[in-house]
Amino acid sequence: MVDFLLMYAVIVSITRYIDDSFPGWVECKLIDAHNREIAFVEKAPVVSSADLGTASLYPQEGMIACRVIERWRDQGGVAIDTDVPWSIESTGGESCFEVLAEQLTEIDNLST
Repeated sequence: MVDFLLMYAVIVSITRYIDDSFPGWVECKLIDAHNREIAFVEKAPVVSSADLGTASLYPQEGMIACRVIERWRDQGGVAIDTDVPWSIESTGGESCFEVLAEQLTEIDNLST
């Protein structure tokens, strides 16, 4: 049976608060399976439940919801798409990445 309430998120590092425009914007980074650093700029409440602001300490852990496209069991890699479900893309315009399986976490769709 498939659990339709289960979603995945990739763990990111929230590196800095960049804009006070409502609801507040942060820069996030992840290191993909090929050791590339990928940057995102996103609304703070989308990537963290913490009350982030200019006085917060950084880096902090955050997450970006994603869809798992493919898994490579022998290498522990996972292809993900951050465009689904919340239309998030990197500052370079990409939304599909290869990450390590341990960079993913399961999240409850009802809490999003």
